[in-house]
Amino acid sequence: MAEPWALALFRKSVLKQRKLAEITNALGPTDGRRCLDLGSDNGVISLLLRRAGGRWASADLTDEAASSIRELVETDVHRVDASSLPFADAEFDRVVVVDMLEHAPDETAFLRELARVTKPGGRLVVNTPHLKRTLLRRVRHALGQTDEKHGHLRPGYTPEGLRALIMEELHVTPDE
Repeated sequence: MAEPWALALFRKSVLKQRKLAEITNALGPTDGRRCLDLGSDNGVISLLLRRAGGRWASADLTDEAASSIRELVETDVHRVDASSLPFADAEFDRVVVVDMLEHAPDETAFLRELARVTKPGGRLVVNTPHLKRTLLRRVRHALGQTDEKHGHLRPGYTPEGLRALIMEELHVTPDE
């Protein structure tokens, strides 16, 4: 059987592999835990996280993205509204958000929902694009590869800005 296209693409991308390694390291052990991934890079992150152990749910903001995830992992996949996640309070030991915060219409409401569904003492990992003001970014925008084209409502975050947002909205100190 042929390897799914998303997994084949992942295997060719050093950046995607590094992103997964950093996410997995930040999540810590997942075996025996209830976990949630949101915005899972067309499902490949969902698939690989599930292979590492744990009981996973996956979700994204659009029908197309949820369908793409479902093609790879089949079960427990949801299309969600970022301001009201369809999960119980404190349901998850581990929650990972992969390049989705910048797509949420109300980032504050989304962060509050993430805090609500994460168990006390659980771990929340948020991965976002970095806010860049480089020549390459200007060239990409000139070629039409804009944030808006990719559905981004915000152009990205600096590490300091994301840390401050999380601390302010959730009244917690994020791990380094």
